[in-house]
Amino acid sequence: MLRLELLWWLRKWFGAEVAVAEKVVYGANTENDWLAASPDGVLDRKVFELSSHGVLEIKCPYLNGDMSKAFPWSRIPIRYIPQAQGLMEILGRDWMDFYGSQFFFGDLFISV
Repeated sequence: MLRLELLWWLRKWFGAEVAVAEKVVYGANTENDWLAASPDGVLDRKVFELSSHGVLEIKCPYLNGDMSKAFPWSRIPIRYIPQAQGLMEILGRDWMDFYGSQFFFGDLFISV
């Protein structure tokens, strides 16, 4: 439910067209067909009348219900950086919007 709500808010806040993406395989070369990505969404917007293409990734860690492990994020956690870079490369996107929800600590929204 949170993901659908976030998609709605992104449309409202930024006027961004957010589409849910299917799994995308990297490149046309069969040597790389093992490498794929399935983002939470793809975004297309106009910036100074130029097309701009991004990817959306949403993280809502459950932490096995142990809230003592939760802490507020001030940046994208390092464990998600390879995934972020892979998503942008595989989908051929210029930037990424990263949304992380930490329940009681609030949310983190970063555009990379």
